[in-house]
Amino acid sequence: NNTIVASVPPICRVHHRTTPPNSSGSKKNQQEAVNSSKSSSISGCESIIRFLTLPRQAGVVLLLEFLNSFRILGLRFVLFNYVTNEYGISDTYAGKLLGIKGMVDVIFGLVGSILVDLIGVRKVSIVALTVAIIGRSLLAFGRTNTTLIAALLFFSPCGEAMLSMGLYRVALKKLTTPLTRPL
Repeated sequence: NNTIVASVPPICRVHHRTTPPNSSGSKKNQQEAVNSSKSSSISGCESIIRFLTLPRQAGVVLLLEFLNSFRILGLRFVLFNYVTNEYGISDTYAGKLLGIKGMVDVIFGLVGSILVDLIGVRKVSIVALTVAIIGRSLLAFGRTNTTLIAALLFFSPCGEAMLSMGLYRVALKKLTTPLTRPL
């Protein structure tokens, strides 16, 4: 804590009042209010400096989390129309496939959570990204019902469910300290 504060330029340091404004109540409540205001208010400069002190791997994890958000907001909204139009299947069959995919997503999410505890975030994320890329490639370039079923019921749920279970949040928690975590 002292090393970061020492590296903050004087202009960025926040000065706190010793007593909160309109103080009323017991001495203990006043001290708790002062302590909470000290810990929760940091200047913009200090926040940037704390962010820059994060390890390089945290930047990679944040970039992956940002790119992963496009996966969630991208194909998921148009998947039904894409499957019915590109593969020429009925609405009912597409609904059944996507319903089963949702259930398989839950199963792979649970399996992924267990795997993160057993083998670690990095290995699970590499495997999940690879499997998700294979699933997306099968959806984009495959034209048979077999590739559609393989992509929707194995590759996509396996990769996507493992990536969307908070995998990167676990990685960020391991890469940050309590001082930099609120960023």
